[in-house]
Amino acid sequence: ALQAQRSRDNIVIPANWQPGDDVMIPILTKEDKEELQTPESKIHYINWYMIFRKQD
Repeated sequence: ALQAQRSRDNIVIPANWQPGDDVMIPILTKEDKEELQTPESKIHYINWYMIFRKQD
């Protein structure tokens, strides 16, 4: 289940999300795909359908 979705930020927030936890990315943008290639990327994934971004 999802707690919220913010399409302007391209994120979805899991139901059990706590402030500071990573958020989910429903669709990788071109910029997200490019960021994945960098060592300092804040994006990580468990599987092709579970992609997360670290919160600042």
